[in-house]
Amino acid sequence: TEALFYPAVTAALLALGRMLESATLERQGLFLLAVSLAAAVRLQALLLLPALLLAAGLYAWFDRSTAILRRLAPTLAGVGLATLILAALSVTGSGDVLGAYGELATAASSSAGLVPQLGWQTAALVVTTLGVPLLATATLVVAAGVRGEDDPRIRAFLAATTAYVALLVGQVSLFAVDYLDHVGERYLLTAVPPLVLGLAVWIDRGAQRPSFVAVPLAVAAVALVATLPPTRVGATGGAHDTLTVVPLAHLLAPPGNELRAALAACALVAAAAF
Repeated sequence: TEALFYPAVTAALLALGRMLESATLERQGLFLLAVSLAAAVRLQALLLLPALLLAAGLYAWFDRSTAILRRLAPTLAGVGLATLILAALSVTGSGDVLGAYGELATAASSSAGLVPQLGWQTAALVVTTLGVPLLATATLVVAAGVRGEDDPRIRAFLAATTAYVALLVGQVSLFAVDYLDHVGERYLLTAVPPLVLGLAVWIDRGAQRPSFVAVPLAVAAVALVATLPPTRVGATGGAHDTLTVVPLAHLLAPPGNELRAALAACALVAAAAF
């Protein structure tokens, strides 16, 4: 399912962006179909439903108008109703709505608290994207939030990407609190396509990086990577989840402060390049 999930979610994100750009009933239906297909591959894709709600709100903010919320009323109502039904089934035990993931409820806690996990998983996303695509997209998002965005295509793209990436990091962090002793890079990989597209948009717009935005973002990225515990990214048992760091971890084995310093140095180079 790993290989199939990647293009399935990418297609669903494209459908989400297209729907926000022009909220016709046809595009709303295509988005729901894309989510259904992605969730049939892996239930993690159900994250796209709350992502829709957040993306609609962000689009309205970037547009300085609530028109999108009125146009999406049928889909928002349907998503809300489906969420209530699934919640009722879960509470009453009337159906195993989580499928194979239901077994996770019996697992023992083995990781750390949510706040550290949020930092570590965000740092993993910085490492996985080599920093610059994430920083470039974040710069566009901040600019759209402060000044608004006139281009409906870019507005839709930024809203969909921001909503999905933010909720994805939160979802993986919640999962990791109880079930992972290392960062879950492979669970974050579906964030890469929209972030790379964000880099392309940023370059096309002249790679603008005002210091009051770029410097805090770059400092935060380096700081997050520097806080990554070597045991969370360099351990052999978690290699399948942290593939980007495997060569460096092997070179500096056994992983320790040398690995942390090397990762921080790489992040610093990426931030400086940005």
